Amino acid sequence: MAFSTAQLETMVEKVKRYMRIGDDDEQFLQDGLACFCSASDADSATVQVTDTTWVGVITGGGSAGTTTKTFANASDDTLGELASTINAVSGWTANLVGNSDADSTLLVRLAATNALAQDNELTLRFENEAILELLITNGLKMIETAICRDLITTSYTEEYFLNGDNQIILENPKVTAVTQVAYEQEDGLTVEYTGSDESARVEVTDAAVKTISRTGATTTTTTSTFASNVTTTAMASTINGLSGWSASVVNARPAGFLMRRGARNAKGTSVTLEVWDDSDSEYEVDYDAGIILLDHRTQAENGKAYVAYDAGYTDIPADLEQVLLEMVKAGFDASGIGAGLKSERLGDYAYTVADNQDSEMASFLDTQAPILARYARWQP
Repeated sequence: MAFSTAQLETMVEKVKRYMRIGDDDEQFLQDGLACFCSASDADSATVQVTDTTWVGVITGGGSAGTTTKTFANASDDTLGELASTINAVSGWTANLVGNSDADSTLLVRLAATNALAQDNELTLRFENEAILELLITNGLKMIETAICRDLITTSYTEEYFLNGDNQIILENPKVTAVTQVAYEQEDGLTVEYTGSDESARVEVTDAAVKTISRTGATTTTTTSTFASNVTTTAMASTINGLSGWSASVVNARPAGFLMRRGARNAKGTSVTLEVWDDSDSEYEVDYDAGIILLDHRTQAENGKAYVAYDAGYTDIPADLEQVLLEMVKAGFDASGIGAGLKSERLGDYAYTVADNQDSEMASFLDTQAPILARYARWQP
């Protein structure tokens, strides 16, 4: 599982410290934003960049005044947004050069500098962290592939065939919470299509209810997600709002408990969508191993189970973090930041790591077997 935005930012800072990359390292800087005073009647103009603001000052003429853009504001917190809001100010012109999604706080500080007229256009540089973010993300994926499990804590929902056994081996160990274990099903809602299309089907995926109707060569598909319809009641309301479709709630349950089903015919016939229901049967959890031990009677009565649980580390363990740091350094050093990119697009930056960087990272990982073995998914 990938790092969260906050975790990735923290890892970037750790990588920079580990690799002794300063905020103003030339190899680490990229052009981000070009700007100048375009007021023809101005006497002078300057631009200043602080840790938290862009400040433009025009002296003389109809556009005279001071403009301050604060990076903490939602309208100015990325380079793309900052360029747009500067352009909206009378007397100023700005053009995006680098990654539009880069944080404005990454702009390199600049003392008040002449920016009067296009001949004095200033190109503001920023600390380009995208390549480090990509190397960190790739490195984490390599580690997780090697140990056959996710590391970062997240929530999972999984279905299992019990196959005569009274234990469930979850896909991920280091369980922090089990929020549901269900062996039984009950009706959740009914869905029917009575419109004029020739055929209609309803399907339940792992994240949504899909309604599909077709007439001739025209197919109409609507995906109603669990995220937007968190209960079966809300899901029924949404489906009722679709032309030709109707739905009724049988049992009010979280929509995420709907059982995954393939597409079933709903043209002129009512389709019942089942939900998982908590069982009264007892179970025990081996949290570190990620194993649920079911009541011995469960298998005799049911052949399938549904589990919702949380697992993983809030912070990557220190020894694996060190492995990741060294992997990123190996990839970064493989051929240098410029030559190490397979592809690059200006404007909205798009990076692809060069093959030799992935190879260097993988080669280093191969030497870390003793550490990886401590975290490898154990299958009894």
